[in-house]
Amino acid sequence: MSVTAVRGSAISGRSVTFYVALAIFARESTWNFYDNQVPVLLRQYLTSAALVGLCMGMDNVLGIFVQPWMGNRSDNTRTAWGRRMPYLAVGIPLAALVFVLIPWAPSLATLIAIMFLYAVISNSVRPVAESLVPDFIRPERRSRANAAVKIASSLTVIVAALISLLVVDRYPRGAFVIPTVIMLVAALTLISRVRDSRSEAYQAAVAEDATAGPDTAKVPFRQVISEILRDSAAYG
Repeated sequence: MSVTAVRGSAISGRSVTFYVALAIFARESTWNFYDNQVPVLLRQYLTSAALVGLCMGMDNVLGIFVQPWMGNRSDNTRTAWGRRMPYLAVGIPLAALVFVLIPWAPSLATLIAIMFLYAVISNSVRPVAESLVPDFIRPERRSRANAAVKIASSLTVIVAALISLLVVDRYPRGAFVIPTVIMLVAALTLISRVRDSRSEAYQAAVAEDATAGPDTAKVPFRQVISEILRDSAAYG
């Protein structure tokens, strides 16, 4: 590989790291604000702290099932945009639109339904967005990329706190618009700049599909779960 190609790859890697960090920043901004403000909305209908906590823990339970399923589905996807971007192009804007509806729920049943829908969509987006880092960035540079993504995620705590401090008391419903706008801007930036069909990992997956043939190219979800359980038993 020439020096020029290496430099071009490094610049591309830094760019992808920025865009992935931006996507994670947008998602976590809504999640941190969600964790701060949705319990307040639930307490309008529920007096039990245990029930409020149970409702707030719904997203973690859903994540156990949704995230590995979506990760496997994304791995098996082949499009002109790649295997990640089609899901992000739909999932991030959809999550933003559902998120902004949360404070407008007229009843407890509607609020829980919107929370459930948002949790499903957001848990679907997370493993797909995080997979862009290993898709584009080689192992020797991956630790720095992951550090940048983690920093972006940590900064969202400050953003959510500032929105809660400066906006929520005066505009309790309007405050939900700010994380929504951040998410939409991040989505538009990511979609317009990144095509994971150009990544080395995607090209390697396509080449492997061509070699393996149509019957063995896709990994079924049950096989993924079986491998996870075997690995857990081996290292447990």
